[in-house]
Amino acid sequence: REVVYDSILTKKKKQLHEKIAGAMEDIYKDDICYHYGVLSGHCIASENYEKGAEYARLEARKYHKAGSYRDAISYAKKSIACLERLPQTEHIQKKLIDTRVVLSVYYLSLNYHIEAKEAVEPIVDVAVALNYQKGLPGIYTAIGLYNIWVEEDFSKGIHYLKDVFEISSKVGDFVALWMGNYQLGCAMCLDYQFKESLECLKKSLDLSLMANNLIGISFSKSAIAMNYHVQGKADLALLVCKEALQAATESGDILAKQPAYTNYGVACYYKGHLDEAEKYLLEAMAYHEKAFTASWGAYAAHFLGLSYHDMGNYDKAKKYHQQGVLILEDARFTPSWVNCHKLWMKNKRILNGESDIDANKLDELMKAHEKNRSANSKSMESRCIGEIFLHIDDQHMAKAETWIRRSIDFDAMHAMPWQLGKDHALYADWFKKKGDIQGAKAQLLKAIDLFRECGADGWVTRTEKTLAALS
Repeated sequence: REVVYDSILTKKKKQLHEKIAGAMEDIYKDDICYHYGVLSGHCIASENYEKGAEYARLEARKYHKAGSYRDAISYAKKSIACLERLPQTEHIQKKLIDTRVVLSVYYLSLNYHIEAKEAVEPIVDVAVALNYQKGLPGIYTAIGLYNIWVEEDFSKGIHYLKDVFEISSKVGDFVALWMGNYQLGCAMCLDYQFKESLECLKKSLDLSLMANNLIGISFSKSAIAMNYHVQGKADLALLVCKEALQAATESGDILAKQPAYTNYGVACYYKGHLDEAEKYLLEAMAYHEKAFTASWGAYAAHFLGLSYHDMGNYDKAKKYHQQGVLILEDARFTPSWVNCHKLWMKNKRILNGESDIDANKLDELMKAHEKNRSANSKSMESRCIGEIFLHIDDQHMAKAETWIRRSIDFDAMHAMPWQLGKDHALYADWFKKKGDIQGAKAQLLKAIDLFRECGADGWVTRTEKTLAALS
């Protein structure tokens, strides 16, 4: 059949595809939604690009609703290719703007911020020239979030997002308004701007509640829980996590379940319930394999690494930090967190007794730390570097103390009680290695008070056991 098809003249091929498309429209008019993809292919082959664009757009939307973003992206690209082959009237230009904005939303849902920006770049000037207010919020969202998550330039990113919030409110673009508030809220949380973060996340929650959108409710509550557990409000975080997980379960949506399970697991980790943390974080990683949302996949991998680290299982800890690196490098965003994962991988190798540690690569990671723009990863990296110097050999005790003190000062400055608890627990290890048992006890007592302040009862119990073992 392929030989026969290839031998048909081009004009006749076009006519054949046109007839097939027409016949399918007649035969399947009552359930045509099941045939959008095939119809788009026949329309494109017959060079009916207007119909090809529309059917491809509809097929992309169908995949989007099913949570299959990679397929949605493929068909959105086909729709764009068709529109670009049509005479560029104002009507077609606006359709092209709309379709490129939709493509950027698909990319943003997977945290592909570079691709999202590239999707809208070709139509920025046209949208501005046409004063096409409907398209501008989506364009500015993609560019603003690129600057925040890839360039890690908050001031530049927020400049674009302020325009998003202003314009989208006027034109009723609630997708851009929700996406901008949700993503900015997540980013500000990890930069320790908790008040501003919570304001954004509560706006995204309010929009979701107004629309009775369980998926949006679950996403927003998962991120609000992150805000609370990063602050060290462990009980409040766990309470909101339960609500997020309930909304995700009711929705049945895989994309919503990934952050819900992730943050439930992380909240358990902050409480110090490591077995529960492991259970929910492994479930979160299973959902990552289906949903592919890079940010939550890397976040779950990071805290699985930390959980196994605190359990003393350094092989598994290294495995999940390595997975975090792979996820983030594939999505090409948050360079600070890529560096954080790599430092923790080095730490696990040292704790595991691996001797082939490349000092030059370690030095590169420490230099990258100095350029780090994320407060949360800065805190974790400083403590990690302190632990590396503490365990790499017996010749780096002074450097270890410098980095542990640096971590303590940073977390004290930002009023981060849980992180401070971990800092002082590590400082106790430094005193113990030095042979100063009283110094170690004093640090553990500080850690216990800080963990108790956070409601981290599991960490209180673990630290009290360590203290008792010194007596």
